[in-house]
Amino acid sequence: EKEIYNTSLRATSGATSHSANFTLAGYQSYCTPNTNANTYDSSCSREEAPLYLFDREALLGKCPQLTKDVSDPALIEPFSCNEEGYYDLFRHLGDKGRPDHTWLIAGPERSGSLFHVDPNATHAWNACISGKKRWIF
Repeated sequence: EKEIYNTSLRATSGATSHSANFTLAGYQSYCTPNTNANTYDSSCSREEAPLYLFDREALLGKCPQLTKDVSDPALIEPFSCNEEGYYDLFRHLGDKGRPDHTWLIAGPERSGSLFHVDPNATHAWNACISGKKRWIF
């Protein structure tokens, strides 16, 4: 379980096209407001557009325990392909040709991406584990 706290994950913001790398422990610290009135609050609580984790490798073996935790059959079964993969047309491209298709996205209040269209035209699904997510259609 400790492995994930030291794993480097990618973070970005809707306000910039640049990314940053955090360990999960560092990101947790970044997201936790400092309640000590005598010290400067260096957390994201003052930022207009905080960084959010947007990592395409976290659930593909980079963080095995996290992958196991979010792979609950009750959660993913309604969206899974059958054994032949009839709903997964990207399987025909092979591992090297397949576009990115699995991401860990997490962030504090006010974080998120700008309005966009999925560049790969996939039919993605999202699972909100905690808090809420707002969509613009």
